[in-house]
Amino acid sequence: LSRLEPVVARMNRVSREKDERDLAICAMRANGWSYGEIGEKIGCGKNAAIGTVRRVRRDDLKHSGEPAAIVEAEYEPKGQD
Repeated sequence: LSRLEPVVARMNRVSREKDERDLAICAMRANGWSYGEIGEKIGCGKNAAIGTVRRVRRDDLKHSGEPAAIVEAEYEPKGQD
């Protein structure tokens, strides 16, 4: 079991880093960044940024217990028409 500890620690670290990146992408989008700008800043493609926001929004809708309109509003760019 002790042989697996470094592997488990690495998996946890990688998972946390991905979660942090996904949250940063969602926050950037909510703050009005375009998907292209997000991709350029984060180092991923525009479509990867779009997919990340969609996946996180979908999971949030599924698990939050909040009304859909409230959850959706959190993912819309602020100050945009």
